Amino acid sequence: MEADSLPLHATVNGLPTDAELQLTGSLDTAGLPIFYALTNDVDAYRSNDGGQNWAMQGSALGEAWSVGMICSPFDPNHLIMGEVNCQQSYDGGATWELVNEWWEYYADFDLLHADIMDLKAFRKSDGTPFLLIANHGGLHISYDDLQSTQNIGLDGLNISQYYDVVTNPVHPEYIYAGSQDQGWQWTKQADEQGPTYFVQQWSGDYGMMQLTNDYRSLWVQYPGGDFSFYADALGLFTPWGDSNWNLPEGDVPALDWILPTAPTAFPNGNSIFVAGGNINEGQAGSHLITLSASGSPPYSIVADQFDFDFSHQIPAMGGFRPSSSPNLTPTGSSSAPTMARFSAP
Repeated sequence: MEADSLPLHATVNGLPTDAELQLTGSLDTAGLPIFYALTNDVDAYRSNDGGQNWAMQGSALGEAWSVGMICSPFDPNHLIMGEVNCQQSYDGGATWELVNEWWEYYADFDLLHADIMDLKAFRKSDGTPFLLIANHGGLHISYDDLQSTQNIGLDGLNISQYYDVVTNPVHPEYIYAGSQDQGWQWTKQADEQGPTYFVQQWSGDYGMMQLTNDYRSLWVQYPGGDFSFYADALGLFTPWGDSNWNLPEGDVPALDWILPTAPTAFPNGNSIFVAGGNINEGQAGSHLITLSASGSPPYSIVADQFDFDFSHQIPAMGGFRPSSSPNLTPTGSSSAPTMARFSAP
């Protein structure tokens, strides 16, 4: 449709004239249309006469995102809208409630994840109704009009956005992936034909993963310098690592989403480099850090850092390339490797 304006076939009463609105609707039990309008992303209006007269019903708990609001085709009084949380009203928009708090997902993956991106209603070939709720954790389904939800994105996982993917060079059937809001995932079927079957190990954002210990151990990273170490990268993982280490709060670098990492120079070692931050509580700076895990339980992690502070050397624009070796002696234990020279663009 191409037009700057559309003619009205009847006078519309009761709707704001200076507000953005989204329209939805359904049929009542008699087969008559019921229309709803969401104005300014938060206020719900209802029309029972084909859209000529409208009445304010109520305001949602927060403003809808671009996903907007839908009316369930299975209940004309059930409205659903999406933002960080999924909200719903069973009385035509008069009162609203959360389907669940986004953080409850981490205790029960069948509850809705944060960031609602789409809401769709369908019927199976046998007439069974269901709702699909797309979110940053994947895809949930409901067969009872959101009385309960089921996460159908935990297995298979062909719907992820990846920050990082690592293939085990010794055991190429193993691939480890860090995704956007669908956690870190793994498969041991990468050598099979057809779509690769992944398992979500834990939810959230993960990236900059590394294999150490002759590719037998795995390091994964959650934003802000939260590292987990898995001693057996080929075993059946538990959700939590064998050991964990966190960069002290407030000591992360300015860009602290997912910190750059790299394995150390020794493949049989159990250490990684981490770029940025300061391991000393309450001290600023941007240092090159090493994390080293012991080779036997309880797999404790030792953190060291080089005393050269890159944050004092790299200007806001441009870069540096020192011609002489700066002092890159580790300030912690002597287990971290030394460096003779560093250069950066």
